[in-house]
Amino acid sequence: MTPETKPQATAKGRLSTAVRTQQLYPWRRAPDVKFHLYWAPVSGFPARQEERNWILRFFDVFNEVAKSQFELQPEVFIQVNVVARMRDAFIRNARAFRPRSGISRRPGETTLLPDPAKLEQDAKAAAKPGFDPLALLPSHCFWLSNKAEHEARHLFQTSGGLALLYRKNPPPSKPLPFQIPKQILDKYQELKRFDIEALYNQALKTDDFGSRVKAVFGAGMEQELGFESVPFIVPRMDAAAFFAMGAEEIKSFFSVIDICVQESPMDGGFLLATLADVDKSISRTVTLLRQQGLIYPEQEV
Repeated sequence: MTPETKPQATAKGRLSTAVRTQQLYPWRRAPDVKFHLYWAPVSGFPARQEERNWILRFFDVFNEVAKSQFELQPEVFIQVNVVARMRDAFIRNARAFRPRSGISRRPGETTLLPDPAKLEQDAKAAAKPGFDPLALLPSHCFWLSNKAEHEARHLFQTSGGLALLYRKNPPPSKPLPFQIPKQILDKYQELKRFDIEALYNQALKTDDFGSRVKAVFGAGMEQELGFESVPFIVPRMDAAAFFAMGAEEIKSFFSVIDICVQESPMDGGFLLATLADVDKSISRTVTLLRQQGLIYPEQEV
């Protein structure tokens, strides 16, 4: 059965009416929204290897399109529950990724700190057989701030908690020279193992992306205990949250994020949201993968 003739997917909510075409498959475009919302189903998180291979290759190509055609760069965020499951890989790569800890917030969440009554309820539930301890983790996430997007995706994508938030390329900063005196290098030979000039310039960089997303997605939480110490707050979206956005929320959302890609276990797949018309970009990428022999496996959803 071809993608055009297969019955409509029965995903949760309004995704059941998502438009499915051969040109975009496995992506399906949701109707009746004031922006472009796409959904690609997976069999589960973590995804099957054949699904994972396709998704990784799709974003290898799509990221290059985003950079060259739309002049965007992806910022990578990963939920702490995924980090807990893949702790060894995360720790091994932490120096390269330079993770920063912050908050991911689903629209409507009103508190930064856990509710004592809920903590007590969770503690009782934890004593029961089959309880998932990762459910106790708060909505914290890591921003992999070193722009190692490709490496991060190939480690963590399709695990259920990775988000790519594409934004306009910030203006390049002019590197500042930094040199350690020779007598110090001679005395402390281990310093030669590090690119001190690169680390120095990284520390001096000013990037307001964290404060901008915090202002948008932390709006209404300014009086919460701990708000000032949080370096960033990013959205944690599912289809229901996207569908619920009004005109002002849409305008605000896409004022700081141009393309949002979320892994959504709630919806059984990937969500891609943007104001830009990316139909042709997705179609060309899907076609290229087909030409390379990468066919996305059929989904029973």
